[in-house]
Amino acid sequence: MPDDPDVKALAQPASSPAPTRAELKQAFENLAEEARRADPDRTAEPGWIDSIFGGTVSVRRSSADSPTAKQLDAARQALNSGDLQAATSALNDLPAEPRNVLAPWLADALRRLRLEQSLDALRLKLITARQ
Repeated sequence: MPDDPDVKALAQPASSPAPTRAELKQAFENLAEEARRADPDRTAEPGWIDSIFGGTVSVRRSSADSPTAKQLDAARQALNSGDLQAATSALNDLPAEPRNVLAPWLADALRRLRLEQSLDALRLKLITARQ
């Protein structure tokens, strides 16, 4: 079936190795904390306690409250449930700094998704051809 469009569609994703889902999950865990540290909003402006205590006590917003932290947590939950598409979608609107940290992971995840989609299309074609 060398002229089949679904077989040809495999040429691009198969041209370079695609990490397994387990490898992607582990790589994400390794990079998520680095991306969280790169978040420009990880410390907010001084809060009302600074105003009252005049710098003696300083309280800043936790990095867990930032939109980046929430997006990373959503991606982690999606990965834990096996939804790689949702994991990559959860990271679409990251600020530039954390997104740059995760750029290699996102490229690998998208390569895995393209490969799986191409394989699924080919499997479906082969299954329907046998009926």
